[in-house]
This record gives sequence, C-alpha cells and structure tokens, in this order.
Amino acid sequence: MGRKSANWLRKASLLCCGILLCVCYGPTTGHAATIEGARHDRTDKPLYGVLVEGDIEPGDAARLLSEIAIFDSVYEPEVASRVYLRSRGGDVDEAMKMGMLIRRLRLETDAPTTVEGHDEVLDLVAVKHKDNVICASACFLAYAGGVRRSGNLLALHRPYVPKEKGATLSDLEYEAIQKKAMTRVREYLHDMEVNEFFIDKVISKSSQDAYTVALWETDEYHLSAIVPSLEEAVLAKCTV
Repeated sequence: MGRKSANWLRKASLLCCGILLCVCYGPTTGHAATIEGARHDRTDKPLYGVLVEGDIEPGDAARLLSEIAIFDSVYEPEVASRVYLRSRGGDVDEAMKMGMLIRRLRLETDAPTTVEGHDEVLDLVAVKHKDNVICASACFLAYAGGVRRSGNLLALHRPYVPKEKGATLSDLEYEAIQKKAMTRVREYLHDMEVNEFFIDKVISKSSQDAYTVALWETDEYHLSAIVPSLEEAVLAKCTV
C-alpha cells in the first residue's frame, strides 16, 4: 500500500472515530489531563506520538482524537504512531474509551520503564510534573489498548467507587456497583487481549495495595508483544 493510500485510510479512521465519540459519548467535559504532541525530555524535539499527562477525565478520549488529528496534519506525511501515558489514573469509563480509540487507530502505547535493582526511572518524554511519571490505576486501561505496549511502571488495582459517592450508598448498592465495574473492566481487558496474569492482578488488588509490574513480566506474559489477533493479520499479509 502506498503512502498516499495509507494516509487516506488514516484520515478516514480519524473521521470515523470522531463520529463515534460524538454519537456514543456526548460532549467533552473535564480538562485535567494535558494532551499534546510528545517531546523529548533532553532535546525538546518532537516524538512521533501524543502525550497524555495527568488525571483522565470525561471528554479526554475526544481530546486525544483531536490531538492525533492535529499531529498528523502538522507533520504530514508522518503520523502519530504512539500514545505516551503518564497518569496516576482517573475515570475508568473514559480510560476504556481511550483504549478502544487507540486500538481502532492501531497505535502503540508507552509507559515509563524501571529495571529491577535500580531506582532510576527510564523516561525520555518531557512532562510538566514528575509525579505523573507512572501509568497507574485507570491509566492501565488506556495502555491496554495499544497494538504494542512498552514500559512497565504500571500500578494495577481494581476499579472502585469514589469515596464521595460511596458515602451515599448502602452496602448492597455499593456491592452491586462494584461488581458491575469489575465485570466491565475484566471484559474490556479480555477484549484488549491482555493476559489473564495481569487481569487477575487488576481484579485481586485493592485500591490501597496496587501491584507494580516487573519488566520481565511484560515479556513473560506477552504484554509488550503485538496483540495476537493483529499479529495474525500481519502474518496473513506477508508473502514468503
């Protein structure tokens, strides 16, 4: 496929995703996260991707789509190929919308990297606040959408009802909401072809006891490899 054809398909995908976000998810609200073209921490040169930094809030999936379209327009014929996620979490439903958008556009996702035995965090992406150099909680749901995923500074735990809302619920109401949220997250991660090892960590760990992923686990449990269904699609198009 030529570059012009590929770029046309990319623009069509962006338009399709924009229509779906408007129809299914409503107007955008909330601007806690910074969503902009990613830049190198040392050289300030642009990276071929978009940075999401800060808390994920309703409307951020549409903002991400808009920023990807802007990036593609500015750097044409090059396109954004990766979403750099630097976030301590946020809205679970919005994070899943972001993950589905990332998968639909065939983008990779990136989190910071740590190496066992070393305190230093490896991250070449410029951020405004160093506290955001992690992909934790709901951020992992967006990260899961990548067709390839890199980095391992990931903090996994189950979704939970915010304290403000939980204080108004009876135990039975809280339990029902909590079960529904966990079921949605489990089904979503299965759809994103995340290994059961990580899904179990997400569901089993409380919000006060997050599981931090080791670098070797991303290889052992296929988190960093191309997702199986797309690997087969690539192989089907290869000629021997």
